[in-house]
Amino acid sequence: ASMTYRELAALTNRIARVLVEDMKLVPGNRLLLRGPNNPMMAASWLAAIKAGLVTVPTMPLLRAKELKQIIDKAQIQAVLCDVRL
Repeated sequence: ASMTYRELAALTNRIARVLVEDMKLVPGNRLLLRGPNNPMMAASWLAAIKAGLVTVPTMPLLRAKELKQIIDKAQIQAVLCDVRL
C-alpha cells in the first residue's frame, strides 16, 4: 500500500492525538510497537516520536515470554500492536 506524504502526515497526526489525548501518554513514556514493517507501523513510530515518546519496536516473531522480558526491562507504559499479532 502506498500513500502520499500528506496522507502519511495526516495519519501520523491522528495517531499522535490518540497517544496523547486518549491514552494520556506524556513525553518520555515508553511505547512498545509490535507489527509488520508497513505504512501503519511507520506512521505509529513517527507519531510516537512526535508525541515525545520513547519507542521500543519489537519483532513480530517474539513470543509472550520474550515480550514480557522486554516490557519489564524497558518499563513500557503502553503498546501499539497489529491486530494479527
